[in-house]
Amino acid sequence: MTVTLYQIIVESSLRVSLVAAGVALALFMVRARTTGVRSAAWTAVLVAMLLMPVLPHVVPSIPVPVPPQTALALDRVEQPLMFGATMEGPLPPLAAFESQSASIWPVVIAGVYLLGLGWLSLRLFIGAAGARRLIRSSAAIPGNELGAPATVTVCVPVLASPLVATPITVGVLAPRIVLPATWREWPDETLQAVLSHESTHVRRRDPIVLLLARVNRAVFWFHPLAWWLERKLATTAEHACDDAAARAIGQPKRYAAVLIDMADIVRRNGGRLAWQGVGVDGAGMLRQRIERMLRGEVFRDISRTRKAVVAMGCATAIVLAVACRQKVEEVASAPLKPDPAMAQREAAQKASGDEWRAAENMTAAQVNSLEATLKQNPEDQATLKKLGIFYRLSGGKVLGWDQATPVRRAHALWMIEHHPDADTDSMFDWKLSYFYDQPGYEAAKKLWLAVVAKPGVTSKVLSNAASFFQEKDKALAEEMLLKAQAIDPAAQQLHPQRGTLYWPRRLGELYADVMLGATGPTSGSLPTYSPAEAHGVFAQAIRTKLDASKDPDLLLSTGHGMVFSHGGPDQEGEAIGRSLIQRVLTLDPTSQEARLTLDGMAERDRELRFSHLQDGTKSGQDRFTAMMALPDQDRMALLHFAIGDEYMVGEGINYAKPEALAGNLDRCRKYAENALAMAAKYPADPKSGLLIFSANTALGLLALRGGDMRTAVKDMRVATAAPVFDQSKSGRELLWSRLATYVLRYGGKDERQAVIAYVERLAQSETGAQRDYDLKSAQQIRDGVMPEWYQSMAGR
Repeated sequence: MTVTLYQIIVESSLRVSLVAAGVALALFMVRARTTGVRSAAWTAVLVAMLLMPVLPHVVPSIPVPVPPQTALALDRVEQPLMFGATMEGPLPPLAAFESQSASIWPVVIAGVYLLGLGWLSLRLFIGAAGARRLIRSSAAIPGNELGAPATVTVCVPVLASPLVATPITVGVLAPRIVLPATWREWPDETLQAVLSHESTHVRRRDPIVLLLARVNRAVFWFHPLAWWLERKLATTAEHACDDAAARAIGQPKRYAAVLIDMADIVRRNGGRLAWQGVGVDGAGMLRQRIERMLRGEVFRDISRTRKAVVAMGCATAIVLAVACRQKVEEVASAPLKPDPAMAQREAAQKASGDEWRAAENMTAAQVNSLEATLKQNPEDQATLKKLGIFYRLSGGKVLGWDQATPVRRAHALWMIEHHPDADTDSMFDWKLSYFYDQPGYEAAKKLWLAVVAKPGVTSKVLSNAASFFQEKDKALAEEMLLKAQAIDPAAQQLHPQRGTLYWPRRLGELYADVMLGATGPTSGSLPTYSPAEAHGVFAQAIRTKLDASKDPDLLLSTGHGMVFSHGGPDQEGEAIGRSLIQRVLTLDPTSQEARLTLDGMAERDRELRFSHLQDGTKSGQDRFTAMMALPDQDRMALLHFAIGDEYMVGEGINYAKPEALAGNLDRCRKYAENALAMAAKYPADPKSGLLIFSANTALGLLALRGGDMRTAVKDMRVATAAPVFDQSKSGRELLWSRLATYVLRYGGKDERQAVIAYVERLAQSETGAQRDYDLKSAQQIRDGVMPEWYQSMAGR
């Protein structure tokens, strides 16, 4: 509540300052010096100031575009980490954020504001009460005794009181003119001027305007404009009434003498009672008013056209100040709703996982029951699927290899003979490996060769055959793929990361294995690499074929497979892979995929350099010391990894070890601070944007661990404002989804808007599918729907 009050007052103060500036500009441009015009203009500012907390909610808005980053507008979480562990260390509960992040300053500010409001409101009340007492203690002056000249029209009661030294008009809804008890001693000319002055106050409704000015001063007592407006409106009111009085007696200089007499009376009486009213003595402005009379400013006028221009200027200033709002899209404050499509996918994946685990953990009795079912119905695909999972993963352990191997072999051969075009997962479950079942492999080989030799063989059958032969008979695998490509050359299935077409991708993966000399089983373990195979006859033939190839997709897929192989290529293999990718850029200089692959290689090299600093014999502090000893440019290339590594190790592994966790988080902060220092030292370096983004993301997470949501969101907004960097050259930011998830989970509407800007900012550093993914995530949050990364963490 205190924060809302603070925001309303501050926003209203800023807007009304713009109104006052606009009105002042309009008066200056038109050179409007007439008292009535200036009084009306500043009265309009007063009314706008009083209504400003309400006006923005009733006046249609005019959106003003602003950069997203300047817009002002856990329970247990588990996620796989880079180390294969899961995060089980929860952040503080929601109540901790509410209590720890709540600053005392909004309460203090609200208290000071209410104190000032109360004091000035009390003064208003005392003044109003004094005015009522003054009226009650005054005696009415009959109209026949007043004997006012015909030129003066007195439309309100006139009273006399010994409590006042000079005339005053009091009362808002029912104003009264109160004269001093000595009024009968005044010359007729003085009485005429006084009654004209006070009657003009009544006609202009100055008591109401000045009461509103005092109320406005009480509400906005901290704003200099409120005090200035009260003084300015009092001055213009007196000037307007002076003009009327001077016109009534027809002699400005004689009226100046009346003012001098009033000043002398005030001096001799030590002042006058300053109740809630207006009087001819002008609350201390007599000298200014006398000088104005003597300068002859009484009869100055202004044309209707200029009046209209001033009126339009005032109206425009008010409307623009009230209506202009930052163009920030509203976001829902209700909890994010799960995405139904993703929920359905997750449910299906969970069901599949449950089925997979159930099949893996079957007992011998359950397996025998399924075998009996399958004999009754060999086409029972659900039963085949369960048995395929069981025999591949745990058949040998449960039944013994001697019993399980021949049964699995029989089912696999049946699948090849009856369903050679089965889906990839099913064929993988029943794939026979030369290294685990040599007789089975040889039997399957003969069967596959017979199947692919049949007329009308499809590309899907050939693709499955190639997957089988790639482990041991790579030449046959190539033959199958080339035949499949000839049958279905227009296959448009794109590789999700590299964008290469389906057949060139499959051939490239095969060729990479051949030239690296990959041997060994291709399921259940990583392959081994044989230098003899890498320099064998078939490998040389493939190298010659690639040297002559002008297919960028084939070259790219082969090069990518060689550089990013599971076992890690030797220097020769990596050099060949790099040359193939560089040839792609020669054939197609616009190939984004080739550039991304080369960038990925550079990123992998940086990761390897960082991993060398993580030698298991070194402590975290030793690694930090080694990092700080690196030259600036080398350190800048690695700080991104160091920040993410220290935080993720702490949260993922050391969460249950307070001392170790504290060390990780402390080093994470030091790395982040050093990253910001490096970014400030080298602002033009392409890596500076990434360092600013990563460092502030980490600092935001550290703030959340301390329960400080406000600082976390501030750090997130600083990260959002970081210079754009090329994410492809730095690796996917490790921590962003954690910060975004925690802020979404514990934050409100404003925090949700900050996350939207943060995710959209991250998208600016992405390309292709990843950029689309981030933009979709931001739009989902805007629509009140959980993005995929948030929903996946929330469901674990």
